[in-house]
Amino acid sequence: MRWDVLRGRWLAARDLFAHTGDDWDLRTHRMQVLAQAGAEYRAADEWHRAEPRNRDARALLTYTEVARCFLATEADQPGADVQVQRTRKRGLELAGEGGGDPVPLVALLTLARLLPVDQHAELWSWLAELRHRDRYNREGHLQVLIHLFARCHGSHQQMYAFAAETAAAAPSGDPLHVLPLLAHTENFAATGPLAWPALSFHWSGPDGLRYLNQAYDRWWLPAQERLRTGLSSPHAQLMIDCNYLAHGLSRAGYSEKAAGLFRQIGSHATRLPWAHSGPDALRTFEECRNRAFVGA
Repeated sequence: MRWDVLRGRWLAARDLFAHTGDDWDLRTHRMQVLAQAGAEYRAADEWHRAEPRNRDARALLTYTEVARCFLATEADQPGADVQVQRTRKRGLELAGEGGGDPVPLVALLTLARLLPVDQHAELWSWLAELRHRDRYNREGHLQVLIHLFARCHGSHQQMYAFAAETAAAAPSGDPLHVLPLLAHTENFAATGPLAWPALSFHWSGPDGLRYLNQAYDRWWLPAQERLRTGLSSPHAQLMIDCNYLAHGLSRAGYSEKAAGLFRQIGSHATRLPWAHSGPDALRTFEECRNRAFVGA
């Protein structure tokens, strides 16, 4: 699918989203992946040009424009701020048409990090509308969490508070219970390589253990039971959340619990969070996995 986008073939994307339907979690994930993969290509533009009234085409182009805004801003391109405002307008127009699709709101929540400070308050109205459409949308809440990172537009206190409040409202087995764990990972990552020697204590201390146990007991175990009994299917970002939980558990010395996560992960290691705790992410992953299997 990514190769089709890179080669400008949008028909496969049209079929994919027609098949995805109103599985909002999967739709959001697929939009994000294709937008990021195609930001430097024209497949989304060509699809929109061919079918301007197709809502999937419009949503993908909007998300792709968000990815392009990040590229332009990071490259300090002239007119990047104008591009951001144009994309904001596009997202607002699509979101304003109503319907249940959360993608325009997730795109706006992502774009919010690039907006001037006097527009940051819009974040909360967008979040409220997202929750109206898809109450527990993982990606949308993650984008708000990132917005509140101290290295973005918030503070550690705001980041932790939002993660805790969101997780407290989530049902058993929902991946939003991982948000406090992601916040605690960011707290450590923000200090950089100088903090690597203190990594074990970061996770074995009272706060680290609380976030690990919350993610394990309120997300992982109930989610596994629901999967086992066929009551639900894996959420789209399962492997990413598994990597974060395995990382924390292994660093805290919870070998048996970590081993179960590593078995689920298999060969699907993600660069983060392993790159936060060593210069070679894959090697760090393999070392932690081996220790977990030996200690289990």
